[in-house]
Amino acid sequence: QATAFVSLYLVGWSPFFWSFGRSILIRSDTKANGTISFKEKLMVTLKSALPPPVKGVFIGLLIATTPLCRLFLRSSDGNERVPLAVIFNSVANFGRAASPLSLLILVSSLAVGAGVGNYSTISQKESKQTCDDKDSVPLLKRWAVVSITRFLLSPAVMYGLLSVAKWIDLIGNSNENPMLWFILILEATMPPAQNSVTMLQVADRGEDAALMAMFLFSVYATSMIPVVLVLTLALGKFNLA
Repeated sequence: QATAFVSLYLVGWSPFFWSFGRSILIRSDTKANGTISFKEKLMVTLKSALPPPVKGVFIGLLIATTPLCRLFLRSSDGNERVPLAVIFNSVANFGRAASPLSLLILVSSLAVGAGVGNYSTISQKESKQTCDDKDSVPLLKRWAVVSITRFLLSPAVMYGLLSVAKWIDLIGNSNENPMLWFILILEATMPPAQNSVTMLQVADRGEDAALMAMFLFSVYATSMIPVVLVLTLALGKFNLA
């Protein structure tokens, strides 16, 4: 049940993160070129709104919610013939490499940010100074805002939304469906996604990715105590401990 709830959450979160989140993290350069046509601008917008991860989610939903799933997935009794199971298994094996590759990108970017790699210390300082001047927010203040928002405000807001949903009878209370409440509190408490570093690396912004990796490392190090506290309280309140 927990796996099902996490999967449903990611179905909604992944397209939002890879489209809207990516548009914030990686600004489009269409404004710099004012001579492009409306068709070209539309194609650029669609391309930025539908990156490969979003397309993958939509394709997965199409297959899972239509009779096409019988061509790729075996039923629970296991007696049906699945003609395209080899394709599904091959794609699934490729998909299993996504998390290790993202972790490898994060660690390599963190190493570059720490001074191990092709970027010089001067280049890092200039990039950091440019980033700080551009955002006008000191690193310590950014860390404090992200940590307080993510580990305190976010779970509190999620609990409030769940309470409102229960009040209008959209979901059951925490005694009727404690796993749903716990999974949503869990997702609301998790640190920012490491795929932010992957986005920057794919966009050929290695120094920005290194700075992002160092910032995420500080947030991840901070998350150990509040995440444990929030989840311990949630497990006790929802009688899952």
